[in-house]
Amino acid sequence: MAKEPGRLKFAIYDCPSIVSSRIAGTLSEHGHDILFEGPLVEKGTEPKINAVPEADIWVTKWTSALSASFIREFHPKKGIITVSSGTGHIDNATMEALGLKLVGCPTFGSNSVAEHALTLAFAGMTGKAVLPPLSVSPVIFSHFSDEYAEQAVAQILMRVRQMDESVRRAREYKYLRPDIRLRYDEPWSNEELKSARIGIVGRDRSAVKLARILHDGFECGLHGFDASESLAFHGVEPAPLTDMLQDYDYLFMCTDRYGFMVPPDDVEKSLSRGIVDSRRLPVPDKTISDSNVAILGTGGIGSIIARIALKGFKCAVSAYSRSERQNLAGDGVEYYLPDRHHDALKRAVREADFIFVSAKLPKGTPPLLDSGVLGSLPMDRSRVIVNVARDDMVESEPLHEMLCKGALLSYATDVLPNDAVLWSGGLPDDTTRKFVQHGAVVPTPHEGDCSRRSLERLVTELLADVEMITRDAK
Repeated sequence: MAKEPGRLKFAIYDCPSIVSSRIAGTLSEHGHDILFEGPLVEKGTEPKINAVPEADIWVTKWTSALSASFIREFHPKKGIITVSSGTGHIDNATMEALGLKLVGCPTFGSNSVAEHALTLAFAGMTGKAVLPPLSVSPVIFSHFSDEYAEQAVAQILMRVRQMDESVRRAREYKYLRPDIRLRYDEPWSNEELKSARIGIVGRDRSAVKLARILHDGFECGLHGFDASESLAFHGVEPAPLTDMLQDYDYLFMCTDRYGFMVPPDDVEKSLSRGIVDSRRLPVPDKTISDSNVAILGTGGIGSIIARIALKGFKCAVSAYSRSERQNLAGDGVEYYLPDRHHDALKRAVREADFIFVSAKLPKGTPPLLDSGVLGSLPMDRSRVIVNVARDDMVESEPLHEMLCKGALLSYATDVLPNDAVLWSGGLPDDTTRKFVQHGAVVPTPHEGDCSRRSLERLVTELLADVEMITRDAK
């Protein structure tokens, strides 16, 4: 049955233009009216408030003005949908008192953020991205064997997340476009490794580790030509070579039988053609494979990181969480729960080579990695700490002290200190600057959930939220 035209009225606030236009287009296709797109509050000497009380639903992403007093004065008729991570920046008690619904899109960015976390870890160890830009396709890895598997995966991740550009934006504090005071669109052109089309060419067993990392860890669909049967165990399905050359994003050449794919001597010329000599891939300072990984928070994001580490890279994985995920525990994740273990957090991170902070705890929660936990880490190894949760989940001063002492290999973060100030248009303070300027810090400007695929999932979840709000309002 066709939907009634103009059934609901929407205002869309503080979304990057590519997100706003996609949301508006999807809602319009479903028979709804868009009353406004743009900033909720236009900053200036005299701030202009663009609140539209006639709208049934507001959709926001980077809005930070939704305090109790603001909501009491300005609010929509039915509810607010936030497409940001969490709803803590919106006063839900006031929403409930006014009979309004507050809902989010909680899972659209989970895979994107998890892959971003792994990319940050690799960027902290490798630093150098050597693959051609996303506009060059396919990328062909010649002379490939499993000796280069992790290096190749690291390079693909840095390419699909366009890590060089992201780090540059963070170091220049380019969180908002100065002309419209909204977030940049570019990160939404990022890809996800999970959705890449990948082919393996060659009969020998030299790509078994690669297949395991990509299929078992990242859940990529893999195809092979002239490949060994052992690869079928890791989900590699047969496909013609002609299809791979036309339609695939990445090809791994595990044989020299196809000489036309051998790269020319000129490295730059090879890269311009999308041909990469695997033997020239940068060697990282540290590897994830077979290492010890600690994950703080095994919700939607942390559970994906755990799967990739456990099944893809064969890591020993420990987790600190308020509750245990039975599927992860059954796969071998060792849980440390605060209500069951003394010093659970310290025990979870003690032997870790990599610590991923992915917990979505309520705002105001004390830092997970505070001076006590950081100070308890044995100095018998170099570590990488990755933060894709919130800046205040890690205590800045003791962390910076460890970096200055050389006690950490790197701190890779999508949430710099005072992150909320930066993405609301504020200036970096001294703490933010000293982290950005430190050579062992790899920063990105809160872009983990941005990718083409996550945008597709976002509009799907948003439509489900609209249905829920309208159903509950009847």
